Amino acid sequence: KLSHCVLLVSRYAMLDDARALAESIGRADGFRATLILSGEVVNAVINFGVDSSVKCRVDVDPPIPFIGRLVGIGFFRSCVVLLKICLKRYFLRKQFSAERPDVLIVFEDRFIDPEAIWLAEFSRRQIPAVLVRYASSSAESDAWSRRGRSSHSLDRGILSGFVS
Repeated sequence: KLSHCVLLVSRYAMLDDARALAESIGRADGFRATLILSGEVVNAVINFGVDSSVKCRVDVDPPIPFIGRLVGIGFFRSCVVLLKICLKRYFLRKQFSAERPDVLIVFEDRFIDPEAIWLAEFSRRQIPAVLVRYASSSAESDAWSRRGRSSHSLDRGILSGFVS
């Protein structure tokens, strides 16, 4: 039986690393890999060859009709996000029965959709997962990246009168 490793990548910054690792896993005896493209990399074109034990596929967002008009409205936005998470979990469970993965490697772990959904489902099934972090945030890096931006400043904007 071939061990099946699933690699999930959703950011261009990690795509080359994910591809290289998938190819290395695919070359090892007794292993096969599936590289799942999601988020901003869904349109990336990756070809591993016909005879390769590495496959590439796209994680498609579940379609939700009539949602376009409601997404910008506060309460409805929360409902839409919850509905998308539930639908994605449903489609992910269907994929599990076909794919039968043995391990998950997630590149980048800061986002709920799709990374946290995949991690939760793998955890529920007690399948090991590995996180490959691209960058770690700290209070200093957050403060530096927001410096000079009025939307993150307490002394400017509509609430500035309340800050002493």
